[in-house]
Amino acid sequence: MLVDELVDAWSGLGRSHRKPERINVLKNRHEKPKVCRLVSGAPAGGDIIAKRSSSTAVEPVLYERVLATVPGTPRCHGIAPGRDSGGCWIFLEHVEGEWYAAGRVEHRTLTARWLNDVYSITSNLPLSEGLTDDVRPALVHGDLQSKKVRIRRRAGGVRLIAFDWEFSGFGVPAADFAEFAVGGRWRELSGILEQMGFTYGSPRDRLRRLATAGRVFRLITWFEWASRGARHASPRSVNSIALYDQVLDECLTSLNTDT
Repeated sequence: MLVDELVDAWSGLGRSHRKPERINVLKNRHEKPKVCRLVSGAPAGGDIIAKRSSSTAVEPVLYERVLATVPGTPRCHGIAPGRDSGGCWIFLEHVEGEWYAAGRVEHRTLTARWLNDVYSITSNLPLSEGLTDDVRPALVHGDLQSKKVRIRRRAGGVRLIAFDWEFSGFGVPAADFAEFAVGGRWRELSGILEQMGFTYGSPRDRLRRLATAGRVFRLITWFEWASRGARHASPRSVNSIALYDQVLDECLTSLNTDT
């Protein structure tokens, strides 16, 4: 059973971890990673999020080799092998804090700082060399949404924390800009564009083009997700594909419009 496997993995880390008060299964669908919460399982008494990843998933590799050096990411309490299938369990701190609000200048400023930190640190890694000639590639979250970030306030300061890195990779971080660079309001992000090598046009035009390109990248992913349901004649998936096609046309028109 899932919980039995999780208990074995948590115990097998060989450290003085706390025994959780209980284990809550949060996600257990066939096509998605299994996710559980170990209540009061963290060394300081907080909760642990346990995520079951496949043997080919990028997320455990990132936590082992990259994310420990990137501020604004969850602390990893260990990675343990799963049973039989060759996958593994990732044990992460449960991220608590305020939900992101686009209307708050403080939240937008924290997001800009986070995007800048991630780009500055990861664009110099050997993994990111040789991917593109025009823009220095860096770590891309790939599914950065308001529901996957929190604003954490502690004695040492305020910081944005981003979690759920299962769709991440290395490239141009346009997709990460797409969710937050909305309506041309993002003066906070303009300085990052020069670091990335975007020097053409006005700062507002650079941001618009990068965010629009990011929407296109995300639409490609959404098309793929929706097509899985369409193969089973899901009306919702078919309707989604029609909507995504319309949005894609709007994005491509925007990219070809000079401002």
